[in-house]
Order: sequence, then C-alpha cells, then structure tokens
Amino acid sequence: MDDNEYSLEREADDFGGSLFPSSMDSMLPNAKDIYQKLRNGVHITSLGEGGALLYRELQKREASYQQLFTLLGYELVHDSSGFFYFNNTEERSAALLSATKKAALVIYTLFSYLEDQNIDPAYTLREQPIAWASFTAAQTYHQDLYRDAEIPDTSALRKSINWLKDKGFCIEDGDNIRFLSPVERFLRSVESWSASGEQSGGMEVEG
Repeated sequence: MDDNEYSLEREADDFGGSLFPSSMDSMLPNAKDIYQKLRNGVHITSLGEGGALLYRELQKREASYQQLFTLLGYELVHDSSGFFYFNNTEERSAALLSATKKAALVIYTLFSYLEDQNIDPAYTLREQPIAWASFTAAQTYHQDLYRDAEIPDTSALRKSINWLKDKGFCIEDGDNIRFLSPVERFLRSVESWSASGEQSGGMEVEG
C-alpha cells in the first residue's frame, strides 16, 4: 500500500472513529459510506449501484450533512437534476485530469456522432439506453481526436466508460450504457459548445 492509499484509508477510519462521537451512528447511520463515496469523487443518485439508500438519507437529512461536511472542509452539492457530489475536492492530479478529459471526450464525440445521425443527442443521453456499438462508432467517426487523446482502441474506450461508471455517471445494462443524472455536468458544457459552434477548448466537468 502506498502513502496515498494509506492516507485515504486512515482518513476514512478516522471519520468513523475518534473524530466523531458514537452517537453519530444513530443520527446519521450511513455517514461513513456517504463520506467515502463522495470523497472519492462518486456522484450519489437514486439509481446508481447501492445509491438509493444513501440518496434517500442525504435528501432526508440534507441540512445535517451540509453542516457536517462543511465542518470537514467539503462543499456538498445537491444538483437540481437529482444527485449529490462534493464540489472541487478531488486532487487535481495529472492522472485525474487525464481521466476526466478522456471521459468528456467520449461524451462530446458521442453527442456529435448522434447529432450527425439525425438522432436527438441530448434526449438520447438523458433518457435512452445507448448501445455499445454507438460508442465504438463515435470513436471511429472521430478517430483523430481519440488518437490524440490516447484512446486508440476499444480497450482504452472501455477504460473511460468504466471510469464514468465508477464515478456514478452511468450504469451498464447488457450491451447498453444508460447515463444517470450526473451526466448533466458534462452535457451543460457540451450543449453550450454545440450551440455556439465551438469544437475546441478544455473538455472538463463544470464546477
């Protein structure tokens, strides 16, 4: 285990241990699980894996969690689209920035590909399951962008999809990918770029 992993594990242990009274377990019974997910950059929704219980608790006790996480130095955001996340708390390492930009590229190029196929991209990404074949088609359609972003093949594309899943942006159902409400953080920027005709610049999640 490296120093960073030990630090995160130690921080999680402290959260459930000496930093807080045992009475917290009865007041906020899922606080440790919620904290660990949000601290690791996961978006909590009512549909994500294991997220329904945590989402309901955050909704029910939002004010208490806001106060708790503020004391810990975090900003809990309840987005109007129906998800919770910590704002600007992830370490902005080169690896994280790379993963975020690659995920943004996947969504941007899929949006562009669907639009060129006369399919409503905003509705599709928000409401419809999307076949894996559409992602690979978008990769082929924008192969130069993918090559420049070091996503040269479907294996690398799969890694970006898995990152989106791990962070709570989508779920997988057979051969289909269904985006969840946190994808709004990407789509707001993508729709802005599409409306203005801009196809360059930083592809990062807002906020």
